[in-house]
This record gives sequence, C-alpha cells and structure tokens, in this order.
Amino acid sequence: MTNQKKISIVIPAYNEAEKIGATLSEIQAFFYRQTRWHTYEVIVVADGCTDHTVAIVKEYCRIFPELQIISYPANQGKGFAVKTGIRMTSGCMVAFMDADLSTPLTELFRLAVPIENRTADMAIGSRRVPGSNITVRQPWHRRIMGRCLSVFSRFVIGMTFYDTQCGFKLFDGRVARDLFARGNCPHFGFDLEILSIAIRRGYRVAEIGVTWRNDTASSVRPVRDSVRVLALACKLRLSPLSLTGKIKSIDRSMIIYPGKNYV
Repeated sequence: MTNQKKISIVIPAYNEAEKIGATLSEIQAFFYRQTRWHTYEVIVVADGCTDHTVAIVKEYCRIFPELQIISYPANQGKGFAVKTGIRMTSGCMVAFMDADLSTPLTELFRLAVPIENRTADMAIGSRRVPGSNITVRQPWHRRIMGRCLSVFSRFVIGMTFYDTQCGFKLFDGRVARDLFARGNCPHFGFDLEILSIAIRRGYRVAEIGVTWRNDTASSVRPVRDSVRVLALACKLRLSPLSLTGKIKSIDRSMIIYPGKNYV
C-alpha cells in the first residue's frame, strides 16, 4: 500500500505512569534524529491501567502527532495488548517493545538489517547470543528461571532460540499482522506462541544480540509467568494447532485517541 507508514512501534503498557512520559519523549527524539525511516507511528496499548498512564499518553498526543493510544477498562495481559496494537498497525515494518525501553531504540537498526536484506522475516532481540550486552543484570533467581525456561522450550518444542522472552522484536509488517491474527495467547507466553506459529508457517527468524538492562520495577511475576509459559510450551508440544483459548475480540469500550474508533 502506498500510504503505509514505514515503521510502526507498539508499546503494551500496564500502570506505567512513572515512566511512560520519559519513554515517549525518548521515542520522539529518536525518530527526529534518525534518517533510516521517513515516516512512523507509535501505538501505546493501555492494558486496563488503573493509574494515570492513559491521561499522560493523551496529553502527549497533543504534541506528538504520530502517537495513538488504545485503551480498554479491564487488564487482559501483555499478549492481548500486543496483538491489539499490531492489528492496528500500517507499517511495512512493525516492532513491539516494553514501556521501560530496557533495550535502546538504536538496536532497531541492527534488527532491521536481515529484514531489509530479505534474509529474515522477523528479528528477535536476544540477551543470550553473541553480540548481546547486559548492562544491568536480573537477580540470580530470575536468570536461572529464564535459562531453565529456554532449555525447556528447546527440548519440548524443539526451538533453537536462546531467548524467546526478550521484549524487543521487529517484523516485516505483513508477517507481524499475519502472526498476531493467528495468535491466541493473552499473557506473558505469547512470544513463545508467535515463534511457534512463525516456524510452522515457514517464516525465517533471526536471533540478534542486543543491549539490555533489567528494570527492577518490572511488572513481570517470575514464578507465575514462568509457570504459564511452561504450560503453554506443553500445549504447543501436545497440540500445536490448538494453542490456547481464543483471545477475546476487541469490544466497543476500546478507544483510540485522538479521534479514531475501531471495533
């Protein structure tokens, strides 16, 4: 489509009032400085926030014309938020990233190379391959759980990736919209499901080391979320074509600000 944005950025947000303003300022400054992408859009998905996240993003919309916000009243989970944002994108490239920008925006340049060169259809940021740089490490118990999860996924599903859960991924736009239209997992394990679907559909995936820092204020709950991902891995192994319960459709209480409504 001739009117496609060059790149779309999707940011799932759950009660991120303390950091979302700084994140949006950094994104706006980044795209003002860079010359790789001529046009862009940023979509923040407020996943049932109960703090001032929505109000802050709406205020930024007044001075940030490329910014949109999707908001709905009940928390549905990170997978639901990312899927919701990606279905609204128009970019020929689509990225999603965490609201704390644990990975610097400049790493988009590295992930874009194999997609632009047509050697990959999507590129996943990784904290466990050569080229990665961890500036602030997770606590030891979270590192152990992450590695166990990686090993489990490799043996149970047969995936060869070393880090499926890093929240920094870039896709060819058509591939992103195809994958997330098929994904059903609403919670933390959605990365694993999307990668599984990508493999089944024959998409090429590049795993690229990125700079990353741990955010001590992360909303991730290591035990609960790891159990969910392990359970999803078992489902993918036992019934790869019937993943999880169907994700809820977008309802009419969802809004996009400013001036747009999608149902």
